[in-house]
Amino acid sequence: MIQVCNKSISNSVDIDALASLLNFDQQQAILWLDSYLNLLESNTEYKAFLEFGNIIPNRNGKLLGYKDISNYGTEETPLDDELLDILKGFNSSKEWKDKLVADGISITLPNTIKFEELGAELEAVVKNIQAEDAHESGTIERNKDNFLDLIEWCGSNNELADKYLSYFQTASSRLFFTLTLGNRRISKDVISLLKDEASMELLSEISKANLNPEQMKELIQIANSLGSLDEILKHANDLKEIKDDFTFKLKIGKTVENYFEAALLTAGLNAKVIPRGIGSSDFEIRNTNNNKAYFVELKSYLKNSSLSFRFAASQAKHASKNEENYAIGFLARPSNINDVNSEYIRLSFEYRKNLAEVFEQGLLDYLKFNEIQQSSGKSKLHLVLMEEIRIAVRKETMLLNTDNFSHLIEDIKHHIS
Repeated sequence: MIQVCNKSISNSVDIDALASLLNFDQQQAILWLDSYLNLLESNTEYKAFLEFGNIIPNRNGKLLGYKDISNYGTEETPLDDELLDILKGFNSSKEWKDKLVADGISITLPNTIKFEELGAELEAVVKNIQAEDAHESGTIERNKDNFLDLIEWCGSNNELADKYLSYFQTASSRLFFTLTLGNRRISKDVISLLKDEASMELLSEISKANLNPEQMKELIQIANSLGSLDEILKHANDLKEIKDDFTFKLKIGKTVENYFEAALLTAGLNAKVIPRGIGSSDFEIRNTNNNKAYFVELKSYLKNSSLSFRFAASQAKHASKNEENYAIGFLARPSNINDVNSEYIRLSFEYRKNLAEVFEQGLLDYLKFNEIQQSSGKSKLHLVLMEEIRIAVRKETMLLNTDNFSHLIEDIKHHIS
């Protein structure tokens, strides 16, 4: 029976075909195969069958024999896929992933390729390229990307690099200079940049952010044309505040929902809290016995920010009706999202109702804006809009005379009981 099973696995040739045979996805097939291999390994009677057929996947998905594939380093010092890719980049014939066991296969194989071997192979390749470059200038330059990738890896893994790539560590500074600045005409601007620590930190941040260089260049050109970044930053901060508010509410939504339900239950009311997310409210709180409902729109803010609250027209219209079953809640965003728990909501949540006066001017402006947009005369006002139309209310105005969470629970109970 085991021989038949091994033969079916071996005939699959690779993990994708095995997954298809089992009607699994690739990850499920790996999990199934690992369980099967561990079953064979753990039984003295069955262990010999590990050597029957090609039943162990390598890191490229091909199935190989038990003695044809090696452990991926040791448990203490596993190998590194990025280094394996760099090695192959230097020399395409050195595809070590073909002889290394796939991730997810946990049996112990008779052969092991250790980090010492990988480090020695990489250093041998580096020395060979340096020797070739001494006779035929340009060999190092042709391998520029691989060298820079290896330098970057060493910078992020100093301890391993010092132990297993000590020769390359010693040579890396000179190589980096050769590949980036050596034999190039360096402008005065570049030299000034290299001398300025703040500029170098900025370049580091740009690199970490993985921003599109062409877009960055365009942004700098626009800023130069405008004379400053002030206008761009103003709009960027506005967009960031909208995104931060959305992200915050997305992350804490379930916590707020659960706390509402628990607080209402404690108050003697079995109500269902329904997250809405769109429209004029974020939460609908409904008494399932009589179908009465209460609506809460939630806004978040930074305590030290002076940015106004932004409301969609639908939210402003709803709030201006002064309906007794509609409230706008406010929750300060803490520095750590994990601080948002039941106690934080109880102590920090504020709300207001009956806001027609607050929204009156904003809604009039909104109507006027729509009138301008819909005008069809020979000329009209040209507006450049960078975001959706919102009605802004000053933060200090909105947070004036707020009530706390306990009072909101009582108000909800009063209106939906």
